[in-house]
Amino acid sequence: MFDTLIYFNVLNNILHFSQSHLLEGQYKGLKEVQETSTTEGKRFELRDTGIVLEIPQEAIEDEKFPKSVGMRIIPSRKVEDEVISFCSNSSVAVELFPSGFKLRQAAKLYLPHCLVFKETKERGAKIFINHEKGSPSPWKKKEDNGYTLKDDACIISLLQLCCVKYSIDDAAVKGKKITVYTAAKKVVRSREHAEVEVGYHSDIPDGGELLRMNPHFVVDTRKTVLFMEDRKSPLKVSLESIATPKWECIFPKEKQREITFKTIASSMEHSHLYILQNTNSGDGSVHCIFQAWQKTFPRETLALTGNQQV
Repeated sequence: MFDTLIYFNVLNNILHFSQSHLLEGQYKGLKEVQETSTTEGKRFELRDTGIVLEIPQEAIEDEKFPKSVGMRIIPSRKVEDEVISFCSNSSVAVELFPSGFKLRQAAKLYLPHCLVFKETKERGAKIFINHEKGSPSPWKKKEDNGYTLKDDACIISLLQLCCVKYSIDDAAVKGKKITVYTAAKKVVRSREHAEVEVGYHSDIPDGGELLRMNPHFVVDTRKTVLFMEDRKSPLKVSLESIATPKWECIFPKEKQREITFKTIASSMEHSHLYILQNTNSGDGSVHCIFQAWQKTFPRETLALTGNQQV
């Protein structure tokens, strides 16, 4: 439910890769666990992800309790649902280790999602676990389905360390949070061309895999918006204007493009490439304005600004 203006600024003067390094660092940091001790037990958290494991003191006092507990995100591509739906790949799956260790008392695992619920529908989820060390499959439905489904996460009760994922019933969902971004390819020394990607990914901790797989593109702007399920309409993106003189778009011919509803409903990451040409080699900067929207009403206008050097 948005009408998004994306202001994109590239200064093709100095090689500066800090934003790309930040992306790579965030990805690697997903495996770094912060451990905190309290009077009630221990808390293990993957920094900046919202993924938390709380183990009560009674379980920790077990003489067999491991010296260290680890967590890592299982990539979405390895835990895809058998049946693709609007809620597919909209939540996080994790591996807890040492795998198979049984707890004296149930722990609480907080796993984020990017879905937005309808107020009139009862929420429901299915929890799946896997006890095979290092393997994300086969998954089995958790017999004890103890969980609490919150607006931003599912809190799952566990008596054993293992791989965990969950799925949410489509009927209770009205939309999902996605991140729309612009990214520019690192400078071409001739300063004659600029390559810009405009795309999206789900607003979850392991979102943005497409960007991580293409580190030569540096993110300039990003904004989280709500993509509505009931409209069944695509996300459209377009190059509205190039504010810098002497630059023109040479690809594609059609400035407006779209990411299909099916693509976003299944959380399949996607972006569109725009190639700009500089007709005056003496000026290496370019400032573009893109627009992204889903055909819903009322519209929200979101201004995105960016300033990077590549």
